[in-house]
Amino acid sequence: MAKRKKKSAARAVPQSRSPQSRSPLEQLARDSITEQARDRHSYQMVRFAEKDFEGGVSLNGMRLERLACVKALEGLARKHPKRKTLFLQAYHLMAASRYHGDVQAAQGHRSSTFRERIDVSASREGGLTRRLDVSRRLLRTAEALEPEELAVLNRVIRDRPDESMADIWPNRTERNTARELIKSGLHELAVFYGIVRF
Repeated sequence: MAKRKKKSAARAVPQSRSPQSRSPLEQLARDSITEQARDRHSYQMVRFAEKDFEGGVSLNGMRLERLACVKALEGLARKHPKRKTLFLQAYHLMAASRYHGDVQAAQGHRSSTFRERIDVSASREGGLTRRLDVSRRLLRTAEALEPEELAVLNRVIRDRPDESMADIWPNRTERNTARELIKSGLHELAVFYGIVRF
């Protein structure tokens, strides 16, 4: 009878890749984010391709992107061993990013959403017109959402963007209710922004 080989404890636990074994692209991507930013927010490594200057061969690249636009949504966007599917899908996070960008633009900040092309007007009138457009859009989003959904989303995205769900709602029952309102509210926002059609 053949003897079984015992698995070593080192093989059972996956080892993190050492900095020496990382590719130069991955190392550059990791170096682009400060340690303080990595402590405050969750990031994911994203591969992308872009064309060279002549428009020919695509060049591969890697970058770290925020998992979610605000801290409270990061926990809901992460994979969880007890869940088979993600609680927040990609379209939820896209809608949150668009809404977060509108909220910041209405407050006078530049939009933080990722866009293919950004037209920046140097005139004050252009900036004022854009803020008025954003304010009108925020009024329409308020009409599209239920009052409870709007209140919860504003609390997470506008009022307390740097706090986790547990910080905002220490009570577990309130936190679970808020999670469901966030999910349904982001779904309605995704429909409003035209990200999904259902």
